[in-house]
Amino acid sequence: MPRIYIVNASLMIALLSVTYFCAATVATVNDVNVVGIVTDGSPVTDGGLDGSGFAYSATLLGTSISWAGSTFTLEPAGTSDAVSSTIIALPAGNDSAVNVLATAVNGNQPNQTFVVTYTDGTTMSFTQSLSDWSTPQSYPGESQVSAMAYRIAPNGAIDNGPFYLYGYSFAINSAKTVQSITLPNNRNVVVLGVVASLPVTGSAYITWSAPTQNTDGSPLTNLAGYVIQYGTSIASLNNQISIGSANSTNTEIENLSPGTWFFEIAAVNILNVEGQFSSIVSATIQ
Repeated sequence: MPRIYIVNASLMIALLSVTYFCAATVATVNDVNVVGIVTDGSPVTDGGLDGSGFAYSATLLGTSISWAGSTFTLEPAGTSDAVSSTIIALPAGNDSAVNVLATAVNGNQPNQTFVVTYTDGTTMSFTQSLSDWSTPQSYPGESQVSAMAYRIAPNGAIDNGPFYLYGYSFAINSAKTVQSITLPNNRNVVVLGVVASLPVTGSAYITWSAPTQNTDGSPLTNLAGYVIQYGTSIASLNNQISIGSANSTNTEIENLSPGTWFFEIAAVNILNVEGQFSSIVSATIQ
């Protein structure tokens, strides 16, 4: 039986970022809840975001924010829609990061400690400096998520800015199950949202040209499908999938972890004889 072969193989990569969101359950400590977002024109209650009666504008901030692959659904304006000095319970999961929307008030707040607790009782501590909502410092690990032209004054009037909301991402141990995050014991650090996210994976979308000849040059008339081998090392293509259709010229390989992956493909005839494998191609999942 003559061998068969793939004429060529080409590769495209499609990064399908996978994120995990579930609204965090807030466990109040010392009755600290914050009214941080107010509808334009409405008086600010309970001291507002900063304890002095100022708050973010619901008109400018919106009802949800997407950042770092996570979607944060904000609490209704004019309620206890932000927290400080508290423990936030997180949905149990083997997450890779905890993403936080927050700001400092009444001045920059350097070297604040956030503590992630796992269900086995162990913890991870993160030291993070936070910029005041009016004076961004671009601290390491800090991103400007939203810049707003004004804030709401205690009487509901507009107070011109700009003012900012920041994002912080803490990489955690995905081999463990996350339980909660403890915020700094500091009223001047205010959090508007927390999302735990699963490890990011990607997909490789592979296309190829169907072979038309056997290696001896005779027409290929008994093509049955294909086999694809892949892995994170050229020397170790330990993963394999079979394509059971002669008419297929593409497939998607999912759940690939970040890094460079290598692929090769061979045709298979109806007698289950494999052809020569194609040249190895690679793609990087980020």
